Amino acid sequence: MDNKIIEKELSYKLGGIFFETQNKLGRFCREKQYADAFENKLKENKINFEREASIEIENRKSNFVDFIIENRLLVDFKAKPFIEKEDYNQMKRYLEASKLELGLIVNFRSRYLKPKRVLNSKYLGHSDKFVALNRANAFTTIELLVAMTIFVIIVSLATGSFIVAMRSQRAMVNLMAVTDNASLAIEQMAREIRTGYEFCVGANANCAEQQLVFTNYLGEQVIYRLDSNRLERNSQPLTATNVSIETLKFIVSGNQTGDDQATRVTIVLKVAVPQTGPIGVRGVFTNLQTTISARNLD
Repeated sequence: MDNKIIEKELSYKLGGIFFETQNKLGRFCREKQYADAFENKLKENKINFEREASIEIENRKSNFVDFIIENRLLVDFKAKPFIEKEDYNQMKRYLEASKLELGLIVNFRSRYLKPKRVLNSKYLGHSDKFVALNRANAFTTIELLVAMTIFVIIVSLATGSFIVAMRSQRAMVNLMAVTDNASLAIEQMAREIRTGYEFCVGANANCAEQQLVFTNYLGEQVIYRLDSNRLERNSQPLTATNVSIETLKFIVSGNQTGDDQATRVTIVLKVAVPQTGPIGVRGVFTNLQTTISARNLD
């Protein structure tokens, strides 16, 4: 039996399309938007596929996988902070029901896109030699890393330095989660601001440094403001409980009626890990700023 990676060439080709899709749309779109762009790329590359294919599990056809590619592998898209255990279990069920060997889980929210390969356990016996070879290599790598870590700790680091490094790492993880959530909120605001009008004038004149009032494309009044360290839209929170908005500032220009200029809104945020967060990372913060131009002229 050849020691070949399952669907190596097709997986490599799809990987390039995944990266093109994320580069085009960014990290904060919906799963359907990624699927639409991916479908167009498949057509351009003349790759056969079936979208939102029904998978029968336990005599029920209410399960749908995003794509079946060339009747050879499954693809499931995610747009979430982390891929969860249930996502893997779901793909395993799809593989067993479809009798395919390989499934790819692609999370476009990841800062560094890396499709997760899931194998059908029923076919592992067909590639025992390949699996054994990779397990052997994996254990060798782990042993080498452990040995190097122990050596570096003993020779170079004191116990206090090691604890500081661990705290710094945890602070970075928590700060990344805070930044991702705040960036998602900014993206939502930006989409609505671009199509809005009557910024801080007329019935919307009650703007403030920490409050932006305008009319959206549906003709509804929209109020973005800071309340109890949370960003709100019409009194509904936009940011999660693990995010503390320390400062918020709206800077509006070009909003005067008849000036024939597009309104520009600059949003300045200071976001931090809240005081209820993990000990050692509370209060860790970063600053974010963006400027959005409305499409409508006053």
